[in-house]
Amino acid sequence: MVFCYNVYMRKTQFTRFRGIWAINICSIHKMIKRISALILIISMVVIVSACAGNRDIGQDNVKPEWEPTGQTDMTGGEMTGEDNAEPEGEPTGHTSMSGGEMTDEDNVELEGEPTGQTDMIGEEIADEDNALIDDHTAKNEEDSETAAEPVTPEDGAEPVTPEDGAEPVTPENGAEPVTPEDRAEPVTPEDRAEPVLEPEGAEENEAESRALEGRIICIDPGHQTRGNYDTEPVAPGSDEMKAKVSSGTAGVKTKVPEYKLVLEVALGLRDALEKHGATVIMTRTENNVDISNAQRATMANDADADLYFRIHADGSTDKSVHGASVLIPGNGYITDEYVLKESERAGRCILDSFVKATGAKRRGLVKRNDLSGFNWCSVPMALIEIGFMSNAEEDVKLNTTEYQDKMIKGMANGIVEYFTSN
Repeated sequence: MVFCYNVYMRKTQFTRFRGIWAINICSIHKMIKRISALILIISMVVIVSACAGNRDIGQDNVKPEWEPTGQTDMTGGEMTGEDNAEPEGEPTGHTSMSGGEMTDEDNVELEGEPTGQTDMIGEEIADEDNALIDDHTAKNEEDSETAAEPVTPEDGAEPVTPEDGAEPVTPENGAEPVTPEDRAEPVTPEDRAEPVLEPEGAEENEAESRALEGRIICIDPGHQTRGNYDTEPVAPGSDEMKAKVSSGTAGVKTKVPEYKLVLEVALGLRDALEKHGATVIMTRTENNVDISNAQRATMANDADADLYFRIHADGSTDKSVHGASVLIPGNGYITDEYVLKESERAGRCILDSFVKATGAKRRGLVKRNDLSGFNWCSVPMALIEIGFMSNAEEDVKLNTTEYQDKMIKGMANGIVEYFTSN
């Protein structure tokens, strides 16, 4: 009996325990479902909020293609980053004549540097005889580098627009359109008016083209095919002797000899001066001659020339040296003040005009006392060194037709200026 009671009690406890366990399992299951549903709802809310936020953020992050800079352009409109694009190339820190920043190509070599120059005219140089006398180089260089610019609306009259003058003719203004029937018939020889008279000023231009009428100019193309190294006095009555004439230098790049180059230029100058009415005497018209420097000067004296003009090219041991200079006589052997004064004035006019026409570097006027080609001459004289054949770039340029035309124009204009500015 006791045994049966114990069995009964254990069975009752087990049944009660199993009921409690089943109840607890159901409660936990319901709680898990509720929590899962809550998590799902929260997740959906978070996802929807995140999507909406990303869309707003993406819209806020879009920048305009070009943002305003706060500056205005020439028309008054606001400039953008596109308008502020920097120019190519690195600035040099220098400014040009127009105010713009210059690049390395705009840098101009200044006068006054050592030349390393050697005498290529066949006459020995004494350093104490050389003196730069270009006392107004800066002014003339400024004049030579400044060319007339085309007239723009800022410089002069503005272009005429409909607001400035008559309105264009339109059908609304009353004029009917032109039809083929209204067009004028072509002009025939019978319909032509009498010949048009020459415009006013034509006579003045003709007079200007004959500005050298009555003038005698002796041109000496320097050197010759073969030099003559026999000696002659450097000046009348002088005990100092010098070689009569040399063959000159030659192009470092072109290999063209100086005597050939200067003869081509001299013949072109002769033609230009003759068009201005001058009588031109040439010391030589070919290369294979034998005429000393003293003899060439004597030819100018015998012709009673108004100007003795000598043409040479330069050379230097410094291959970078370039530019043009004009030599004039010093007072070492020549005492005629008129000849000295007029020679300097002629040299300055020719150099100014040459530099202006060619753009060559201006190396100034140089007085020389040691040139027999000067000291034997009794009329105004000047010698131009048209450029350095020892500089490869200038050598090539000197031998081009285009540059030779510029040189001839510059020398001819300078000679005209000398004779017409008295």
